[in-house]
Amino acid sequence: MSIDAIARGLLIVSLALVAVTVHGQQPPLLQSVTLRSGNAAIGATDPQTSMLVGPANAPFAAAFTAASFASASSGPPAVVISPNPAWLAALPSDPVAQWIATVASGFNQGSALFAIDFTVLPSTFVSATLTLDYVVDNYIGSSIAPGVYLNGMPLSGNTFLPACAPSGCAAFFAPQVMVRTDIAPLLLPGNNTLYIYLNDTGVTGGLLFSATIDIYGFTSPEYQTNFSFAASLDVNGVQGTAYAPATVTVPIGMTATLGLVSVNVGQQWDLGSGLAPLIPASTGALISSDGQIVNLDLTDPTLSLWFNFLQGPSWGPLTSVSIPFSLSYATAVSAQMVVVDPGLMSGIALSQPVRLIVQ
Repeated sequence: MSIDAIARGLLIVSLALVAVTVHGQQPPLLQSVTLRSGNAAIGATDPQTSMLVGPANAPFAAAFTAASFASASSGPPAVVISPNPAWLAALPSDPVAQWIATVASGFNQGSALFAIDFTVLPSTFVSATLTLDYVVDNYIGSSIAPGVYLNGMPLSGNTFLPACAPSGCAAFFAPQVMVRTDIAPLLLPGNNTLYIYLNDTGVTGGLLFSATIDIYGFTSPEYQTNFSFAASLDVNGVQGTAYAPATVTVPIGMTATLGLVSVNVGQQWDLGSGLAPLIPASTGALISSDGQIVNLDLTDPTLSLWFNFLQGPSWGPLTSVSIPFSLSYATAVSAQMVVVDPGLMSGIALSQPVRLIVQ
């Protein structure tokens, strides 16, 4: 396939890259993530929580920068500690969580910016909520640096905890709760990081927390499907889904059947195939202006088209064709059908992708 042919295909297929439309319905709960401190035995390091260590018995002198968050994410692990007798021993909402600090000793533990990673599934986020239950000695945040951040961005309404919390004049013997319902714009598909700033103002310092992140929305399709008869492709009748492609395995030399269907009689059509694996939407597949997904790797040097991208005969007169075939060697091939469809915004209809494995 020539560079010009690839360029034409890119131009026609990717008229515009758009987000998946969210329909006017109550979004379901897609994912609930719980993050907690102290994910190890007392005296050991917490494998899930890293930190940027600050000064002992004093807050950080300046607001955090991108370098600060990077250092917290790549820094040493927090230490799981036994609670001071004056502290609340455990959170009622999450008894598994444990206290953490910068060192295991009971004194001069110091301020810290803690970082804990979590993964968000690819989806269309409509809303998301963070509920953070914590106990702290001495404060979450300071007068110059907020206490809680998501991917390096401070959460709304997140300010320095006053000297006297509603439960009393110290925040280490009663649970504190912070709820934010506007965090969806800060979430990313894949890796995310929650940062919590422990401000130790003297003698002892520690943090006990449990955070729940609830994400509401709609899961984004990863693969094109044979959702209509405008363009339909299968091998041996196997159908994929929006989240798993049609994968067909046949022995070397065995006859299989390629099925092609379209009601768009008289329209130009084509079939692309290449050796490269299929690309899901979350890792860079092209999405047309009407939400169809091109799962073939258009940068694949082995990619070829039967008719040099819609330059061959028109479809028909039959609406369906079955083509028996067999291969005498081991290989793996990806394929996807395209048919001109003037009734669609993009002007084309795409079939599901098929991954054929011959072994």
